[in-house]
Amino acid sequence: MISTRNHKKKKKKYTRTLYFLISILWLINLLLLSPGRIFPPGSKILFRTFSIIVFVVVYFKVDKMNKKRDRLEVIYDFLRIIQDNHNSIKPTPLLRKSNLSSQSFNDYFEELLSKDFVKEIYDKKKKRYITLSDKGFHYLEKYKTILGFIDDFDL
Repeated sequence: MISTRNHKKKKKKYTRTLYFLISILWLINLLLLSPGRIFPPGSKILFRTFSIIVFVVVYFKVDKMNKKRDRLEVIYDFLRIIQDNHNSIKPTPLLRKSNLSSQSFNDYFEELLSKDFVKEIYDKKKKRYITLSDKGFHYLEKYKTILGFIDDFDL
């Protein structure tokens, strides 16, 4: 089972790497622009090339960090929130915790309901609750397997 703690550690490590690369980029540019010119003139091209490489790496890392969740991640988060709340949650808290707009929430909810991933249950007071079906639990298991595969191969 993949814990969120492992993902938070990875994100923290990723952020530290990003800060380190930005610091390197800043230092290289500072050394290139310094009036004392610590390094021989021929190394200027090498430093500029390295600086460009570091900049490109930082750019792609930031781009990857700002990536939106894809459809499968949203479905996984949606189902996991229900599971984490003892397999029973009202629609409004689910909407807030899923971090979706109300329109997106309704679209995902209708899809998951029509494909039997979730069920609507009404209690004695006619309050509506959303629970996972067996198919929803199966999806969570398979998705965690995929996450484990990705972690094992550092993808």
